[in-house]
Amino acid sequence: MTYNFYQQIEKTARVRSLYVAALVLACAFGTVTNAAAQRINSPTTPALITPPAGNVAFLLGHALVGTQGYV
Repeated sequence: MTYNFYQQIEKTARVRSLYVAALVLACAFGTVTNAAAQRINSPTTPALITPPAGNVAFLLGHALVGTQGYV
């Protein structure tokens, strides 16, 4: 029985290449998330700063510290 060492090296390299390719694809597709539209309810505001009818909120932001003041 003869053992072809180089044939085993080529087979190992091929399997390693397939493993690396599968790992790269898994990382690439694993980080993709579904984009979903946010449903944001507009807060109640005083009549002076209430936007005209037909306007809707498109982004909701959260802050850890600080305030937002209206003049």
